[in-house]
Amino acid sequence: MAVSQTMSTVVAVQPHVDLAVRGARVLSDPSAALRSDAVVLIEGSKVVDVVDAAEGWDAARTIEVDDGFITPGLVNAHTHLGLSFARTLTHRGGQPIYDVFWPLETHLRVEDVEAFSALAAAESLLSGVTTVLDHYIHAERAERVTNALGLRAFLGETVMTAAGPFGAESLDRSLSHVAAKRAPDALGRALVAPHAVDTNDDRTLETMRALSESSHVPLHLHLAQSSRERAVVAERVGCSSVEYARRLGLLERPSVLAHCSYLDPGDVDILASGSGAVIAYCPTVQAMDGMVQPASTIERLGGCVAIGTDSTPNERYSVLHEAAVAVLGQRQAGLDWTPRQSLRAATTALADTLEIDGLGTLRPGSPADLVIWEGAAPHMAIADDPVIAAVMAPPRVHTTIVAGNPVVSDGVLCNASIDEICSVSADAKRSLFERAGLS
Repeated sequence: MAVSQTMSTVVAVQPHVDLAVRGARVLSDPSAALRSDAVVLIEGSKVVDVVDAAEGWDAARTIEVDDGFITPGLVNAHTHLGLSFARTLTHRGGQPIYDVFWPLETHLRVEDVEAFSALAAAESLLSGVTTVLDHYIHAERAERVTNALGLRAFLGETVMTAAGPFGAESLDRSLSHVAAKRAPDALGRALVAPHAVDTNDDRTLETMRALSESSHVPLHLHLAQSSRERAVVAERVGCSSVEYARRLGLLERPSVLAHCSYLDPGDVDILASGSGAVIAYCPTVQAMDGMVQPASTIERLGGCVAIGTDSTPNERYSVLHEAAVAVLGQRQAGLDWTPRQSLRAATTALADTLEIDGLGTLRPGSPADLVIWEGAAPHMAIADDPVIAAVMAPPRVHTTIVAGNPVVSDGVLCNASIDEICSVSADAKRSLFERAGLS
């Protein structure tokens, strides 16, 4: 694969721009036709246009990957960067959230969360993810590392006031996190993040809804994620988790609802009609639970579905891996769901909720977030449809660009050492497990 990063010497036809990115094939959005030998023109943090290479361009810098397959950057609708220490633990059996994660989380230190967040953020960029919605504690530490690595991140400080390891003080931390000053174009932005409807009381949930409204910040919460949640909510208020969230007004705010796995009759209709709600479908988690979210049905009824990795059992924060599992899961359930639908859910689904015009596309004015995949892999080279091939078997990432800045080049992080990140996170995990008395 030939790669060059040069000053452009082509006769100027297009306006002068900061950066031109050329590949053998370019997909400007999930519904578009592939373009051959095209160039993405970038000025500052925005896309100016996508043009045929033959038209010529004038750029201060040009990145060319001869066999490159260029797509918009991927968006992870639901994850926990600081929970990367838990990978593979879901395979120990039981209910991981309550039997494994919560006991370990009582021993977490602030610096641990920063180390684990750095590992997950690095893996995200190396797998073509340019935007994450993160939901965990010590969000300010996660924001520090995502900013340093160049990852676009919406971060919520997890709130648990009725159950769980974080306590009533988590509400105060969340209020402070949302109130923190950020530049309008900052890569890091806030989410309002009540953990779930069973781990918070009514007063907290109402406070979170009001905070979302007054601060114009989206809500992000787990909903109908476990049998325990279903039982607690049924005993507390006599209805399903989804109906409870509807009564509290949580579905009318711009909101991202993670999982929606344990659904009662009528819940699908509620989810499809929630005016502000996007469902974060994490198909690997659901496969581990032996179930499939009816994502295709929700979309057919007018709802919106995005793709998330959670933290585990997706062991490397790969959204495109989840997109492939989503296709297989929906088909196994007898539902119609194509690789292009999965790619849409992994790119454009959250543009309105996050108020980022053009998110997940390469159109004039959209964020300059893109990925160059290595298109010379055998399954890509002879594929009748390279889009399907890339979704179902993700190729290697060559370059990741966020807001016009390369953050991965030739498969290597630009702003940090992955070896150092791995070493620090491994030490933090050993120390955490020792404090918790685990091996």
